[in-house]
Amino acid sequence: MALGTLAACGGGSDDDGSGSGSGSTDKTGTGGDAAGQEAEQDDAPAAPATQLTVPAAYDTGRGWETALPPGAAPLVLPGAGAVALFDETSGTDGRFTVYDAATGEVLWSSAALEPVGESASLEAFATTVNGEDYLVAWSAGTSGAGVIDRGDELVVLDIFAADGSGDAVEPLHHVEVPGSGEAAPGGAGLMLELEEDIVVGVDPATGVTTEYDEDALEPPPTCKDCDPGGDIVALTANGPLVDDSYAYEGFWVPGGWAGEDVAPREAGPDADASVTPVGDGLVIAEWSRSDGQTIRSVLDSASGTTAATALCPEPDGSAAGAEHTAMSANGRYLVHGVLVFDLEEGTGHCFEATPDANAVQFSAVTDAGVAFGVAEVMTEDSWGGTPTPVQLDIASGEVAETAPEAVFPVADLGGAGLFTADDEMLVAYLHAG
Repeated sequence: MALGTLAACGGGSDDDGSGSGSGSTDKTGTGGDAAGQEAEQDDAPAAPATQLTVPAAYDTGRGWETALPPGAAPLVLPGAGAVALFDETSGTDGRFTVYDAATGEVLWSSAALEPVGESASLEAFATTVNGEDYLVAWSAGTSGAGVIDRGDELVVLDIFAADGSGDAVEPLHHVEVPGSGEAAPGGAGLMLELEEDIVVGVDPATGVTTEYDEDALEPPPTCKDCDPGGDIVALTANGPLVDDSYAYEGFWVPGGWAGEDVAPREAGPDADASVTPVGDGLVIAEWSRSDGQTIRSVLDSASGTTAATALCPEPDGSAAGAEHTAMSANGRYLVHGVLVFDLEEGTGHCFEATPDANAVQFSAVTDAGVAFGVAEVMTEDSWGGTPTPVQLDIASGEVAETAPEAVFPVADLGGAGLFTADDEMLVAYLHAG
């Protein structure tokens, strides 16, 4: 069950979309008659009008809120301590607005952006590359079409650095790539998957593009009879990360490291290997053993160096939920579905369903090492499990239930938790205490 479907205990807002907090409370208990008390209240953050049931780590009496554009999701910029919204409701164009996560102050807004071609629509995402946050708006369509000329197919990207300032900010880079395809975060760059097995990497810092032909990717030298080829699943600082080759069963960076080079000893020689990109320069590699257990390691995608490892018991065969990925703003903690990692300590833990334990699917984690998720509590009367919100203290391993109707943050940064209410409001509550 998705966290977004958990009920909120109340709602409603008279927010004007400015991103400022609304409402006020008398925190003195005296009616606020003293001038000093009134001044103190004027300086204090206001209580957002939207009041949700949230974990005790957050103070619902201090924060801010703003309306979410229809269909928009918050775009988190952890290094900047900011969150962006992309609004495409003004017609054919769209624009970014970036808010300080703690105060709701508008830090900057972009110029209006137009999609390529009349039939194209704009998409947007946030990504972190080499420790720097970027916002990207992209579209794919036909440029220059007329009555006779069919025009040229293009994928167009407008790239913004997160630390912009002012109004109507122009893109850091405007990139046009010939062909038809889609753009997405790619790890150590932006990745465009085009037709005919072509992948184009885009460096967001420079706008430089690099084209890769998937059919020409060289296999690891240990596979002497393997033909070139494979699927690019991410970009690394040393080239593409390749997986799912018919001849070589594993993953590798051509001319660099391979999964067989970094497999933990406990995996054994016959373990099935797979890899999943999870963020800026990181991937999770999985080795499935013959005894049903799996070993999952967080690797540096450029070198294959192991950052943390978790040993997962044999699952009970129940259906797994969606694997949501989140990292703490300070980069120390990583959650991915049922997995929780402390990258500083090099440790990991798996909360997969077993005959003796219920699964927990995590969706957010704080700099203090508190992870939020939903346990699928199995009982004799619940066929699919009863979703129960929980929070985990990663250092101690202690799991605690929260209120059944609790809403968890989509991110925690800048001293505040960011929440969404009914896909209509972005609400920020400051840390308690």
